[in-house]
Amino acid sequence: MRFLLLLFTLGSYLSATVYEDAYFAYKRGDYNVAIELLTPLANQGDAQAQNSLGSFYYEGTGVVKDIQKGIDLFLQAAKNGSKRAQYKLGVLYQYGMNVKKDYASALFWYEKSAAQNYAWAQTNLANMYVNAYGVEKNYNTAQKLYMKAALQGNAQAQNNVAAFYYNPEFGLKLDNKKALMWYKKAAEQGHLKALLTLAIMYEMGKGTPKNYKLALKYYLEGSKKGYIQSFFHLGRLYEHGKGVEQDDKKAFSYYVRAAKDGFAQAQFATARFWYFGKGKKVNIEKAKKWLDIAARQGNNDAQQFTVQYKLK
Repeated sequence: MRFLLLLFTLGSYLSATVYEDAYFAYKRGDYNVAIELLTPLANQGDAQAQNSLGSFYYEGTGVVKDIQKGIDLFLQAAKNGSKRAQYKLGVLYQYGMNVKKDYASALFWYEKSAAQNYAWAQTNLANMYVNAYGVEKNYNTAQKLYMKAALQGNAQAQNNVAAFYYNPEFGLKLDNKKALMWYKKAAEQGHLKALLTLAIMYEMGKGTPKNYKLALKYYLEGSKKGYIQSFFHLGRLYEHGKGVEQDDKKAFSYYVRAAKDGFAQAQFATARFWYFGKGKKVNIEKAKKWLDIAARQGNNDAQQFTVQYKLK
């Protein structure tokens, strides 16, 4: 967790020139200067300075790493009203990062931060309700929190709002058109799961007419970011000629890319191609290898294929 990413917000908390100087020193990499400027402010009880200084100590940037001092500064800042410090403490307690895992404390600090409309705190608090971490599972409460964060532009929250409209498992009213809209918003910010699901929706025609070209576009965007499931789905498009010219060699290359990264469905697909000689010459031994790898991950198709074709 790189808390230094949450160090400064110019003009929102402090208008003091000294704080702006500290910000620009940080951006230049003059960490010692930034620390020297922030320390007096922190000692005076300035919450944002305490939060920022805490990040320097917690990460050991420009100063000898002192995790406990960093946490102490986060706590001071949180008590003085810093929503970012409150959020950070929530994260530390939720995941047990250099503190004892404590969902009650995580909830306490997330709620404090979320009440100040901090999008990441709202998102993480919603996650607590989804997963019943220290609270009873409550999808309605989670949905409201995700929506608050999504409206502020938080990509993770936008993806999760979309998921609530798209997936029946949450027991809420489904709406594929709204799901598509929110997945688009998250995808525009590069959210990987949103890119994948958006592509699937265009391929299947959910919330929109089928559009293989747009499906291809979003699968490709995901693949450029290294998302292994996107490679697998690109393999499917090329294997079946959906929106592209059918090409077993390209399909095989995408399947292999995802298979090597551990995606079981792609491993089974790779095995099929070796067994039937699609895009490659038949190679039963390589087929057996990939079937075994996929089967050991619990892939039922690989297990059934092995039995059906007597490959053991």
